[in-house]
Amino acid sequence: MSKVDVAKFSEDWSSQWPDARPIGYELRSSEPKRWVRFHSLPASRRIPRDLADDKEVLRRHHTLLKELLGKQDDRLLVVIGASPDRATDLSDPVPLNDEVVELLPEASFWQTLPAEGDDAQLSLYVSSARLDDRYLDALLRMVVHDAVHFVIITNPELTWLYHPYDGGADVIAATTSARDQLKAAHADWLSDHPEGL
Repeated sequence: MSKVDVAKFSEDWSSQWPDARPIGYELRSSEPKRWVRFHSLPASRRIPRDLADDKEVLRRHHTLLKELLGKQDDRLLVVIGASPDRATDLSDPVPLNDEVVELLPEASFWQTLPAEGDDAQLSLYVSSARLDDRYLDALLRMVVHDAVHFVIITNPELTWLYHPYDGGADVIAATTSARDQLKAAHADWLSDHPEGL
């Protein structure tokens, strides 16, 4: 895998997402017209019970990411990983935990942001990956089992954002119509909640 050009990535983020901080749970409020949430298991169950559930979760993640990539589903992805910490010195990045470093060996430090609470920070790292990469699957499994948080996946142009969490994924599509197409194609993966949560 090639290393991500952090300076270019930062510039592209500012251009594409000027009103959005790269923190997964904040994305839906920054682009509500392009946002949709998909659940990763039938009946909106959050926790896989067996191997069949694990396979279904990965199948849904792969399906959505393939559709976001379009015909170029063999292209590189960019993965944003984060290390949370209670430190208050934003100039001192917190290293990724060892398990995530193994899955994102080419990760480069991007930036540190204040997170929830006055005494919390997130050190953000970026790395390249491919959809068929076993490391990406392993990272998604860690997210599913609530062992890793704050992951965002995107294409190199940052035209869409994909935030997997332990019950599904938030998608910020490239356009409202692209969001609507995803919703229509996977209506049975949507929530019954009136706000789509």
